[in-house]
Amino acid sequence: MTTPDRSPGVGRRPHRTTAREKRVLALGVAVLALIGTGWFLMSWRIMHTPVGDAGGEALGVVFGLLIVVSVVGAIRRRNDDHTDDGRPR
Repeated sequence: MTTPDRSPGVGRRPHRTTAREKRVLALGVAVLALIGTGWFLMSWRIMHTPVGDAGGEALGVVFGLLIVVSVVGAIRRRNDDHTDDGRPR
C-alpha cells in the first residue's frame, strides 16, 4: 500500500509575485538600508566609534532586523496555511 506524498508545496500552483508584493519588497529593502546607514552614521559621527566598528554595528542591526522580519513572515505564512479552526487547507 502506498501513502500519498504530504510534502509541503506538492500539488500547489507556483506563486507569482504581484506588483504590490514587489513594491513592499522594494520598500522593505529601502527601509533596511536607511536604518543601517543611519545606525552607521550615528555610531561613527555622534558616538565617535571607529569606522570599522560602526560598520560592524550597522551590519549587526540589519541582520537582526532581517531575523525579526523572517520570524514574523513565518508566523504569518503559518496562519495563512490554516483555516480558522486550525485544520490545514
